[in-house]
This record gives sequence, C-alpha cells and structure tokens, in this order.
Amino acid sequence: MTLVDIVSTQGGTPRAFMFDPSGRYIFAANQRTNSIVTVAVDADSGRLTATGAKVDVTKPVCIQFATL
Repeated sequence: MTLVDIVSTQGGTPRAFMFDPSGRYIFAANQRTNSIVTVAVDADSGRLTATGAKVDVTKPVCIQFATL
C-alpha cells in the first residue's frame, strides 16, 4: 500500500474504518461525535472524496459488513 490521499473523517475520535466489499467506499466510525461517514475511493487513482453521507450512531467502535 502507498499513501495517496488524506481526508477528514468529519468527526471526533475516529475509532475504526473499513472498505466496503466493492472497494469503492471507505466507512469511518467517529466514536466521540457519534457518526459513521462515507468516503468514495477513485478506482484508478486511489484519491478519496468525501460523499457527504453520514449516519448518526451512538458511540460506534467498529464497522463490519455482513454477507448473506
């Protein structure tokens, strides 16, 4: 892995992050500000873009995707 970009998690105390199964998004859990935000990942360049998508969750500490 190579550092390509840095973006804010738009919250306090980022506790965890995870790529979604497609690799197109990163989800970041902000424990102190009670939110999970979504960041888009450009497949070609690896550059990151804040999507503005945010969900309020009380003190998130991890992110896990379920497979059905």
